[in-house]
Amino acid sequence: MICYMFKKKEIVILTSVVTFLLLAQPAFGAGSFSIGDKLVVDIINDTIKFILSIIGRISLLMLIVGGVYYIISGSNPDAQLKAKKLITYAIIGTILVLTSFAILNLIDKFLV
Repeated sequence: MICYMFKKKEIVILTSVVTFLLLAQPAFGAGSFSIGDKLVVDIINDTIKFILSIIGRISLLMLIVGGVYYIISGSNPDAQLKAKKLITYAIIGTILVLTSFAILNLIDKFLV
Protein backbone atom coordinates (compact mmCIF):
# COMPACT_ATOMS: atom_id res chain seq x y z
CA MET A 1 0.00 0.00 0.00
CA ILE A 2 1.16 3.49 -0.74
CA CYS A 3 2.11 5.58 2.28
CA TYR A 4 0.31 8.93 2.10
CA MET A 5 2.16 10.84 4.78
CA PHE A 6 5.77 11.21 5.80
CA LYS A 7 6.89 10.35 9.28
CA LYS A 8 8.26 13.14 11.46
CA LYS A 9 11.79 11.75 11.18
CA GLU A 10 11.69 11.80 7.36
CA ILE A 11 10.38 15.38 7.32
CA VAL A 12 13.15 16.50 9.67
CA ILE A 13 15.82 14.83 7.54
CA LEU A 14 14.43 16.26 4.29
CA THR A 15 14.14 19.74 5.80
CA SER A 16 17.68 19.51 7.15
CA VAL A 17 19.09 18.55 3.75
CA VAL A 18 17.27 21.38 1.95
CA THR A 19 18.32 23.87 4.64
CA PHE A 20 21.93 22.73 4.38
CA LEU A 21 21.86 23.15 0.61
CA LEU A 22 20.40 26.64 0.97
CA LEU A 23 22.90 27.72 3.62
CA ALA A 24 25.90 26.07 2.00
CA GLN A 25 25.38 27.85 -1.30
CA PRO A 26 26.45 31.37 -0.27
CA ALA A 27 29.29 29.99 1.84
CA PHE A 28 31.08 28.74 -1.25
CA GLY A 29 30.97 32.13 -2.94
CA ALA A 30 30.30 33.03 -6.53
CA GLY A 31 33.53 31.62 -7.94
CA SER A 32 35.81 30.62 -5.13
CA PHE A 33 35.67 26.85 -5.44
CA SER A 34 35.24 24.77 -8.55
CA ILE A 35 35.28 21.12 -9.50
CA GLY A 36 36.40 20.80 -13.08
CA ASP A 37 34.53 23.35 -15.16
CA LYS A 38 31.51 23.61 -12.84
CA LEU A 39 31.35 25.75 -9.75
CA VAL A 40 30.10 24.17 -6.54
CA VAL A 41 27.25 26.70 -6.54
CA ASP A 42 26.16 25.45 -9.96
CA ILE A 43 26.33 21.85 -8.79
CA ILE A 44 24.17 22.65 -5.75
CA ASN A 45 21.67 24.56 -7.93
CA ASP A 46 21.47 21.67 -10.40
CA THR A 47 20.98 19.19 -7.56
CA ILE A 48 18.19 21.24 -6.00
CA LYS A 49 16.41 21.65 -9.33
CA PHE A 50 16.78 17.92 -10.05
CA ILE A 51 15.33 16.95 -6.65
CA LEU A 52 12.44 19.38 -7.05
CA SER A 53 11.66 18.07 -10.53
CA ILE A 54 11.58 14.47 -9.26
CA ILE A 55 9.32 15.42 -6.34
CA GLY A 56 7.05 17.38 -8.69
CA ARG A 57 6.73 14.42 -11.02
CA ILE A 58 5.91 12.11 -8.14
CA SER A 59 3.21 14.46 -6.83
CA LEU A 60 1.70 14.75 -10.31
CA LEU A 61 1.72 10.98 -10.64
CA MET A 62 0.01 10.65 -7.26
CA LEU A 63 -2.63 13.15 -8.39
CA ILE A 64 -3.34 11.00 -11.43
CA VAL A 65 -3.43 7.81 -9.32
CA GLY A 66 -5.85 9.47 -6.89
CA GLY A 67 -8.11 10.46 -9.76
CA VAL A 68 -8.09 6.92 -11.13
CA TYR A 69 -8.86 5.54 -7.65
CA TYR A 70 -11.75 7.97 -7.34
CA ILE A 71 -13.16 6.91 -10.69
CA ILE A 72 -12.77 3.21 -9.88
CA SER A 73 -14.22 3.53 -6.35
CA GLY A 74 -17.77 3.87 -7.64
CA SER A 75 -20.21 4.18 -4.73
CA ASN A 76 -17.87 2.77 -2.05
CA PRO A 77 -17.53 5.63 0.49
CA ASP A 78 -14.33 4.28 2.08
CA ALA A 79 -12.55 4.03 -1.25
CA GLN A 80 -13.80 7.50 -2.22
CA LEU A 81 -12.46 8.92 1.04
CA LYS A 82 -9.05 7.33 0.44
CA ALA A 83 -8.98 8.70 -3.10
CA LYS A 84 -9.97 12.19 -1.91
CA LYS A 85 -7.20 12.11 0.70
CA LEU A 86 -4.68 11.02 -1.92
CA ILE A 87 -5.76 13.82 -4.27
CA THR A 88 -5.62 16.36 -1.42
CA TYR A 89 -2.11 15.30 -0.39
CA ALA A 90 -0.95 15.33 -4.00
CA ILE A 91 -2.26 18.87 -4.50
CA ILE A 92 -0.60 20.01 -1.28
CA GLY A 93 2.65 18.37 -2.41
CA THR A 94 2.46 20.07 -5.81
CA ILE A 95 1.84 23.45 -4.17
CA LEU A 96 4.79 22.90 -1.81
CA VAL A 97 7.09 21.96 -4.68
CA LEU A 98 6.07 24.97 -6.77
CA THR A 99 6.40 27.30 -3.77
CA SER A 100 9.81 25.95 -2.79
CA PHE A 101 10.98 26.22 -6.41
CA ALA A 102 9.87 29.86 -6.52
CA ILE A 103 11.53 30.62 -3.19
CA LEU A 104 14.78 28.94 -4.24
CA ASN A 105 14.86 30.91 -7.49
CA LEU A 106 14.21 34.14 -5.58
CA ILE A 107 16.96 33.38 -3.05
CA ASP A 108 19.33 32.36 -5.83
CA LYS A 109 18.90 35.72 -7.59
CA PHE A 110 19.71 37.64 -4.42
CA LEU A 111 22.67 35.54 -3.26
CA VAL A 112 24.54 34.86 -6.49
